[in-house]
Amino acid sequence: MISGHLSIFCAQALDESDEWEACLKGPLQQVHAILTSTSDLSESTSMLQGQANEGSSHAEITTGLLLAILVSDPGSNQASNWFQMLNMIQRDNFACCVKELTHICIEKYPRLSDASRQNLVWLLREMVGLHVADIDAVLLALMRQMTGGDCRERNISVVSGVVSIFSEHRGQDWLLKSSPSHLASVVFYTFTRLAFDHVPGGSHDALRRKEARVCVSLWRGRCADCCSGGRDIVRLLKGVSSQFEPGQTETCGFATIWSDLVAWSTVAAGQQTLATPPPQQAGIISDYKDAAGHSRPTIQKLLSIRTSKRFLLSRVTPVMESRLVFMLQHVKQGAAGTDESSRGTAGKRASTTPTNENSNLSIPLRRYQEWFARDHLSAGPESESLVGDLVRFICAVFHP
Repeated sequence: MISGHLSIFCAQALDESDEWEACLKGPLQQVHAILTSTSDLSESTSMLQGQANEGSSHAEITTGLLLAILVSDPGSNQASNWFQMLNMIQRDNFACCVKELTHICIEKYPRLSDASRQNLVWLLREMVGLHVADIDAVLLALMRQMTGGDCRERNISVVSGVVSIFSEHRGQDWLLKSSPSHLASVVFYTFTRLAFDHVPGGSHDALRRKEARVCVSLWRGRCADCCSGGRDIVRLLKGVSSQFEPGQTETCGFATIWSDLVAWSTVAAGQQTLATPPPQQAGIISDYKDAAGHSRPTIQKLLSIRTSKRFLLSRVTPVMESRLVFMLQHVKQGAAGTDESSRGTAGKRASTTPTNENSNLSIPLRRYQEWFARDHLSAGPESESLVGDLVRFICAVFHP
């Protein structure tokens, strides 16, 4: 009954077998044996429930069904049937699934096949609809993999899938009313950043409009969470709201958010000019309070808030982070062999200076930089916007 390629990875001829996936093949085969023993869906579900109720088998059955969903054919009814079974056998409110999915999004995502990525997004949509506990951890891990400066179809399809989760009725209601504040703030920060690459009127204009609707709904419903990104929010909103040709307008997008911020800042500046603050409050930048008494942020207030490292880190994938940290910690610029110009001098010293074959300094720093650029900065002209994310990571996350 489980059709399709029984692997969630894009396996290359020279790739080693993944130990983690190999461990999951046992639960998948166990589930497959049960499902192929009968063609009746209700009977299969009853047999799976019986196996899961044995205690030690619950994790195996859950993991097997989870993998069956990820390897199923996108667009078929298989994934829906497997998820229905998965939902019926739950005893831990999907805790086992959340743990495995978080691991996949952090450690295994770069190798996932396109079909598995589609199934992953579909599965998260269903789990958000059920308000599964701690599903925000999986969403945060997946959003970190949505790279800025990459408008290739493989990245865009995942971005579009995730933004659809938050723009649909069930997902939007959960995001605005039930999601943790740290998720709402990162969602706003992430899609404001990604929208900068999706130029209005371009091939991804429809995606940008979706991103704008999600961010506007968050701005209206959870403004305080949106502003927790601090001064970097001002930079992003200013940039994304000004991406229009003369004569263009954006009546329901990022320009409205920027207009709100400018208007509140202007009114607040006028109020502060008319009212002289007490000595003990001099220098304190306060929010603007509207006629209803609601506190509204101002540009001055946001610029006084330092952007947390977690926002800057969210725009660098785990693979990028590990490679940057490796180069910063182990590849020293200026040492022997770190650039092409020092090859002659290094060659003269080679006969008298002992070298360590395992030393990372034997490879020029520029070679590492070229490898990094080839893997992460070759998606097209849009890749230039990723450079700023990398610089902010190095200067504000790694060095402090």
